[in-house]
Amino acid sequence: MIHDAIEFLKTVLNNYLVQKIPDSTASGPKVDYPKIDTDPPTFNLRAVNFLLLNLEEEKLNRTANPFIQMNPDGSQNAVSPPLHLSLTLLFSAKFTDYQAALKHLSYTMQFFQSHPVFMRNEFPDLPNAVDKLTLEYLSLNNTQKNEIWSSLKVAYLPSVAYRLKMIVYQEDSLDLSTEITQVNNQNRLLQ
Repeated sequence: MIHDAIEFLKTVLNNYLVQKIPDSTASGPKVDYPKIDTDPPTFNLRAVNFLLLNLEEEKLNRTANPFIQMNPDGSQNAVSPPLHLSLTLLFSAKFTDYQAALKHLSYTMQFFQSHPVFMRNEFPDLPNAVDKLTLEYLSLNNTQKNEIWSSLKVAYLPSVAYRLKMIVYQEDSLDLSTEITQVNNQNRLLQ
């Protein structure tokens, strides 16, 4: 579900930037994920790089007894509560022309300023398991920025951070109690 929400944001932001900053010489998307198969990660040139920095549970939205659900008829049943998540997202612009980086970053901020909430009635392509996505600008101080870029082992790029709030609901229960019919001992160490 998290991957669907992040991919949705990447797609809608990319579509917005393509409309706002048309460039016939550009090849590839305007919004992309950095390549994380290297250490340090490689940020794509001529793109706004989109990175998940942190994922945490928002415990303030929990009910008093999150494992009990009240039914309309007054009865109760045990459930796994919805998980309220807060994701920290980083959008960084990497361009050889500093002015182009600032332009892409400015339009990124403009997009999220005009669309702080994504709901299905306005965005029908919102992933099925997501009711609503809420974004808020996250003001980072110099120490926080330094920690982020130092941990990434990458020189600072013009960037902006947002907090994404979403709810993950309990998945339909699957039967995980399958019968074991065969044991594979091929990976056993020889003594």
